[in-house]
Amino acid sequence: MKLKRPTTLTTVVLLVAALGGCGAQYSVELSNESGRTAVASVVRGGAFDGHRTLMTKAVPSGETAELGPFEAPGVEGVRISVTRPGDLGATPTETRLRRGYNAFVIEAGGVDSWEAVVLRRVE
Repeated sequence: MKLKRPTTLTTVVLLVAALGGCGAQYSVELSNESGRTAVASVVRGGAFDGHRTLMTKAVPSGETAELGPFEAPGVEGVRISVTRPGDLGATPTETRLRRGYNAFVIEAGGVDSWEAVVLRRVE
């Protein structure tokens, strides 16, 4: 029996399936210095299957909270989205997460900003 050489389409399908099965580990530590309770959500999403909230947690002012660890497929973007209840018309602040451990300080947004909070990454 002679094996056929895989076609380009077969190779692409196998590659996508393999990447889709690979998961990346994430964890987030948030320290809230914004003066009010903030709500943080970890969201993953892509153009193919929409956005999904993986985890949500309220972080009271002056406290630190952890989200995760959790796993998400490696081909989709994972980000943290932070808002403060009561900030009407304010845009949620979002930033993409790096694989592994992520630490941020939540600070109050400026008077000139549409964002009620600012996320400062701690290296």
